[in-house]
Amino acid sequence: MRREDTLIRNATGWSAMTENTYNYLDVVTDGVDLEITLVPPSDFRSGPLGGRRLRNAKILFRRFLSKLSVDSESESGAVSTFTSVQVPKSKSILLAVAKLDQRISKSFDGPVSGRTVRQVLNITTVEQARWLRDERLPSCARQRIGAKLGSFSVPVYDAKLVAMLERRPDIIAAWRRQDGGLPLDETM
Repeated sequence: MRREDTLIRNATGWSAMTENTYNYLDVVTDGVDLEITLVPPSDFRSGPLGGRRLRNAKILFRRFLSKLSVDSESESGAVSTFTSVQVPKSKSILLAVAKLDQRISKSFDGPVSGRTVRQVLNITTVEQARWLRDERLPSCARQRIGAKLGSFSVPVYDAKLVAMLERRPDIIAAWRRQDGGLPLDETM
């Protein structure tokens, strides 16, 4: 998603009006101030199987908060807590929020390893390989592992796809029913 900025001419001049189309930030305005809150996804990406995703997002948000508090101490001062901040509304703040949301999105939406996919979806290695082969569970890229001489590549998966499949276990059940006649120890 992209943030949409529109300029509106009113009696006092041009002002920016922003739609709240951020991925992991909730931005509320009362016309003068912005309240910015970190809203992590409610799936595996925020839990223990998400690895460092939530931790990295919190670090990015804390850096943003500390930078805002240093920048705005001389102006009107930011009121902040760990998960949200209230700051005066300005175009530079809106641009910084958009950049922050992009960085947090990269943290949460980065590729997921096969091991994490198996743990999150509760599937076997054979099912994962079968579904990768017939493109029901497509990989988004391949990640090279190891040194130059002994390196190999493994598939990694789109985090949003895995999160959707985690919320919809009926899809996994349908795939298993579809594969009902195949043995579980099928080799590639």
